[in-house]
Amino acid sequence: MLKQALPIPSGGLKLLYAILTIAATLKGSALAIYTAIVNPDSNVGFLCIAFAFACWIGLFIFALWTAFSFFRLEPTWPGTWLRRYWQNNVIGNDACIHLDKDGEYCTHAVKRGYKFTSWNCNNFTDENRFLIRLNLGGWGNRTLNLFQEIHNDLIDFEYWEIKLKRLGFYHEDITVIVRDGKGDSLCLEAKRFLNTFNHSHQKRGGHAGDFATLLHDLLNYSNHKYNQWLEERNNAVIVEEKLRLAEDTIRTTLEDLDETRRFIKSKDAQEIREGLSARYDEIFPPEPRKSQAA
Repeated sequence: MLKQALPIPSGGLKLLYAILTIAATLKGSALAIYTAIVNPDSNVGFLCIAFAFACWIGLFIFALWTAFSFFRLEPTWPGTWLRRYWQNNVIGNDACIHLDKDGEYCTHAVKRGYKFTSWNCNNFTDENRFLIRLNLGGWGNRTLNLFQEIHNDLIDFEYWEIKLKRLGFYHEDITVIVRDGKGDSLCLEAKRFLNTFNHSHQKRGGHAGDFATLLHDLLNYSNHKYNQWLEERNNAVIVEEKLRLAEDTIRTTLEDLDETRRFIKSKDAQEIREGLSARYDEIFPPEPRKSQAA
């Protein structure tokens, strides 16, 4: 979707080349007519008139085909190209990017000046309702870039300027250049900026105005998550050690029961032993044997 909304590469140069080609054809035909008039040689005059006539016929056919291509239900070339150039290169489109509940990109291509809110997409989350609007092209397209969506209404953060750096269609990689109100800029992935800005905004109540604030909050958040990871890892080590001790205890108990004669002679005790062994195999299943190569 975004690929079709991008400006035509070197579209202005291609259009200028077409205009210069038409102008050169008109000038050549006019020069040929003038040569035929001033040159007394009839053969030269006939060739010049034929050349001018061919130029005019070619331009007339191209003009008719261009007009016809615009009035079809599905415009063909060159009408399709001209329409796309007018919309993508002259008027311009924007890419609206936000994150869904899984933290993945949700992207939409919208026309310049078109309002985009959660009314157009139900994948906004309550945890992160920030929206990046990237200017994909257009003459003088200066749409604001960062918004917060609240109940189908938009709050803009005009002191942030965001430009598209790289758009990877296959790997969903969106890299942007972000400039804060102090003029500092940073190149980073759009997903990281949305998450970082959302975290800082919630922490400071809407006063995340520069990169120094964002990075400070991000560093604190990273340290907090790292400490949580260390704590969870230590708890996992403790639980693993307890499971190992429990396994050793059960295995030792089973071995002791097998060596006790009185236990072997008791039918009820034998059932207890079999039940304990079955639970042991269920909790600690034996590792599958690796097949040996012949």
